[in-house]
Amino acid sequence: LKTGDARPLAGIFYHNAIDILSLAGLFSHTAYLLHDPLSKEIQYHEDVVSLARFFESLGDIPQTAALYQESLTLKLDESLYWDTLSRFSFLQKRREDWASALALWEMAADNNFLYAFEELAKYFEHRVKYLETALNWTIRALEVLEKQHYTSYDYQNWRESLEHRLNRLQRRLARKENE
Repeated sequence: LKTGDARPLAGIFYHNAIDILSLAGLFSHTAYLLHDPLSKEIQYHEDVVSLARFFESLGDIPQTAALYQESLTLKLDESLYWDTLSRFSFLQKRREDWASALALWEMAADNNFLYAFEELAKYFEHRVKYLETALNWTIRALEVLEKQHYTSYDYQNWRESLEHRLNRLQRRLARKENE
């Protein structure tokens, strides 16, 4: 401002021009992804998961389900795979697609995810009234809880929740036997 010489600002203007061009390219790519989210041309598998989450936030459940299902067939890193499986399982629960939700929870339970044991126990206790099966899932969850490492906070929360469920199921089964 003092000298009136704008030449030192040339780099800043160049940087801003590149930003604008990059945004145009990003807009074009994003429009393509949103137009055809199940395209086989999508380069990064993580983009399919991101699209599923985006469509879920919009409430487009059929598109979300299709994208989560597709995501689980791709090579995702392990933590993203299990997070996607969890999200898909809860989506299927909301859709009341119990066969799909159960299959996903059983896969997660086979890999010692406590939420899956809990969801299986809830399903068998509340939906189909198989109290013995619900009790077995709860006992298995408690066994996993003791074998795996959790923060003390997570351990305590899971312990309380699972013991509460265990006690309730045992009471219900005892009442059922006395009838």
